[in-house]
Amino acid sequence: MAIIGLDMGTSFVKCVFDGGRFTFPAIYAYTNRQKWDDDKTLLMGVGEEALKVAAYPNSVVIRPIIEGRPVHKKGVEELVKETKRRMDVMSDSKEKDRVKTIVVGLPYDADNYKETLYDILKNTLNPENCVIVPQVIGTLESIGRKSATVMNIGQGTTEIVAFENMKTISGQSVMHGCDFLTRDLGEFAFLDLTVYAQYKDEIAPRIDMLADMLVNRLETFMAELKPMYECSKTVVLSGGGILIPELKAAILKRMNVKVEVPNDPVMSNANGLYKIAARHGIL
Repeated sequence: MAIIGLDMGTSFVKCVFDGGRFTFPAIYAYTNRQKWDDDKTLLMGVGEEALKVAAYPNSVVIRPIIEGRPVHKKGVEELVKETKRRMDVMSDSKEKDRVKTIVVGLPYDADNYKETLYDILKNTLNPENCVIVPQVIGTLESIGRKSATVMNIGQGTTEIVAFENMKTISGQSVMHGCDFLTRDLGEFAFLDLTVYAQYKDEIAPRIDMLADMLVNRLETFMAELKPMYECSKTVVLSGGGILIPELKAAILKRMNVKVEVPNDPVMSNANGLYKIAARHGIL
């Protein structure tokens, strides 16, 4: 029976389970078949396959997760199904259809989507246990800390959440992420990892702007934390944004508190969510 930690972001789905780990673009696309196609079922694709479907005339391309929120029910269902399909391909288990526990994260300010996401997961995977938590608690769990302020830079949002002894003290979802750097280069420019080198001159000024904006929001946030809290003394930086050339350095030079970066900042949320799932969803 599978144990799953699932981080569904604006740009990528990241999954860690007891048979491995993987990531794929969080994109869903569909279109009608062509006139001379004998198969009249809807042509659809998820992840990399969605980009192929997008090449067809009159195709519809959906980003089911916007700013970390599950906004398109059918699209999210297909992302979850694709996650399970990839798990089954990788798994050696004979019980590929069984999910024991899944732990999924949502942005701090997206708590009102818990019921929607819970229903999708239950109807799609029918897990024995389904737990939805603040997304970035996974990063905290992944590095073995119980108290810190996590700043997770994603594609659509940057999450800033303070935890004290694994309890949420305060948090906010900043509606700026890596899309601030690539939005003028095309909607799906972020999928090409060479884009930061190809358009270095165009992106460089925005890196300093994004670093200024995020660090300012972080400093304002931390100034409101009580000094006796351990979470006021350490910041954990995570998310795919940390791997963008120059962004990590631009942020670090502006910081005046202790900073820690996970070994795998892209997968840190999913890694930690899996660890929580392995404890049967008990926080």
